[in-house]
Amino acid sequence: MSEFIKFDNQNLQNDFEKHLGKKELTIEDFKIIKNISLQSDTDLSQHDVNLLLKTIDSIEFSGYSFSNMVFKGNNKPKIAFRECTFKNCSFDGIIIVTNKEDDINFESGEFINTRICIEISKIEDLLEIDTKPKEDNIYCFKKEDSNQYYSSEEMIEISNKIKMIKKMIPNSISEFDKLLIISILLSCNMSYDYRGDMDSEEYKRLSDEEKSYHFKLTHSIKGILQHGIGVCEAMALSLSLLLDAINIKNRVVKSKMHYWNQIKIDGEWYNYCITNLRNFFRDTRNAFIEEIFLTSDEKIQTLNKDAFDNAKKECNYNFPYDLENLKKRCNLIKESMFKYGLNLEIGSLSKDNCDGFCESIGMQLSLLDR
Repeated sequence: MSEFIKFDNQNLQNDFEKHLGKKELTIEDFKIIKNISLQSDTDLSQHDVNLLLKTIDSIEFSGYSFSNMVFKGNNKPKIAFRECTFKNCSFDGIIIVTNKEDDINFESGEFINTRICIEISKIEDLLEIDTKPKEDNIYCFKKEDSNQYYSSEEMIEISNKIKMIKKMIPNSISEFDKLLIISILLSCNMSYDYRGDMDSEEYKRLSDEEKSYHFKLTHSIKGILQHGIGVCEAMALSLSLLLDAINIKNRVVKSKMHYWNQIKIDGEWYNYCITNLRNFFRDTRNAFIEEIFLTSDEKIQTLNKDAFDNAKKECNYNFPYDLENLKKRCNLIKESMFKYGLNLEIGSLSKDNCDGFCESIGMQLSLLDR
């Protein structure tokens, strides 16, 4: 059944009904309208703006005053507001969400408390962020069903950190070893912060202001990549983002209680929980990995069915790893990281130590296979 369209602005509703020759309008009716020019008579509501941007490709707004509103493009990849023009409009308390800043065409206007929000959902766009974007811009990074907001400065730091870590991963090694390097690097640089866990006693003891701050920080990739702290959501998101950067297919999955990853290695999907695995990667004498290291849906639920429920049921395999070989590979990677000063803190990454590590580790890992 088609969705009926009803504008709050009655004059606008009347104009479209007259133009389209009918009283009840649907989204399909608007497909014949390629472009329109709207002159201000009365204000448009958020609902009206959402409908216009959803249904019409090319719009010219002239003389409107917009306040306390979110403008969001029509969700077409890479173009957003490219065909929307604003003439002599005023904006007060507006957030404009787009894929790229250049897609917004303001011929003239007055701007008060107005900010551009650049929406990023692909790792390629994140890694291409300009080193000097406008200071007033904010970024919304979309990953799975998580929306995270950052300042320009924060987004640049995150982008640069991911690019630096990406340089550490030799192309010549296996997907399995690439996963180990990233897992060890994260594990040596992140701690679970109970101040962001609403079920913890640490969280309950905080003031409301402190709860808001720590919850936001510890559920974000910023918390992991810049501060080394987070909860399971941030850990799974950060791992996913780094795997995206080196082209290893993955997804973040969650239940009511927990976040973890599913990763495609050598053509098969596996469950993988970096939150519970981080102690193993710090100390390989901790061998509790059977249920959570590249494993099937069935096996991971033997650990905690509630925590690992609701996953996409595609992981029917347990990775055929040899525990002693896995320990050798992990210890070799950690020793090499120590040698090049890489696992003291993520902030210690530099071009020189990353390049040196990358050059040496590929050959060393291949020697273990001989």
